[in-house]
Amino acid sequence: MPEQPLVSIIIPVYNRADRVAATLDSLIAQTYTHFEIILVDDGSTDRSAEVIAPYLNTRIKYYKQQNAGAPAARNYGFSLANGELIVFFDSDDLMLPSRLEEQVKAMVSQQAQACAAGFYVNMIGGQQYLPVLPGKEPIMDLFIKRKVLGSTQSWMFSKAMVAAVNGFDLSLSCRQDIDLTFRILQQNPTVALLPKPLSLFIDHEGGERIMNNWNSLKHLGSKERYHHKVLNYLATQNRGDLLPKALDYYYWDVLPAYVKRKEYGKAATLYSAALKYSKALNVGSRLKVLAEASKSLMHWFASGLKN
Repeated sequence: MPEQPLVSIIIPVYNRADRVAATLDSLIAQTYTHFEIILVDDGSTDRSAEVIAPYLNTRIKYYKQQNAGAPAARNYGFSLANGELIVFFDSDDLMLPSRLEEQVKAMVSQQAQACAAGFYVNMIGGQQYLPVLPGKEPIMDLFIKRKVLGSTQSWMFSKAMVAAVNGFDLSLSCRQDIDLTFRILQQNPTVALLPKPLSLFIDHEGGERIMNNWNSLKHLGSKERYHHKVLNYLATQNRGDLLPKALDYYYWDVLPAYVKRKEYGKAATLYSAALKYSKALNVGSRLKVLAEASKSLMHWFASGLKN
């Protein structure tokens, strides 16, 4: 990798006329300047194109496609990328000025294929997420334990790593970013971790936001498909030690929503995942997984009844 690799920043845009300018301003202010920005408009119906137009130049480019969802927009942007390094970013979040510089420096110095950094939530200096340095724990273990998150606000990848997993899964309407990270981590890359916030995740209201409609049947199905990928992977790796943590995250992610929808029978269906994916474990390990799964299931079922 060259000492100053080109970074391609790929941004899907959908009806973000009120926010995308601030995002672009934060990118232009980066201390590392060897980058290109690829904006893919996923069929916006507002003034997004008009707001973006003044920013366009030889390294900030805009493309428009018919509405096909963020994963398709990101994959299209990736197909146009010239950089050795890739950042997928959202059109309503902000980068702190040194993000690209610090992640590039870490990847070059450590000869890494990926780099995760922390981020603030809504306010600089406020709530924050910081990835945990690995020590003796493998990076995949940290990911399953949610000590390292898969969010777009965090990661920089080598272009080769993204290509190796064929980009984003088009079947997922949500959890696409953590799914991409999960599949890249399965390739066992060298990962640089920066336990400091380098982006600002903006959590806001807006009809265009997936997060404001997490519990639609479409998104619940997407979540389930993602979690089954993780559970299947752990089962094939005979990782009974990590299955309870993965099952707990699965139940947290979907069960309260099903309970709110009064689909109480879903609890039994979700428990069947514990039975299925622990099947190959020895008796002692399997009983432990099933006991922990029962506790998690009851806890998140009760949470759905309360909220």
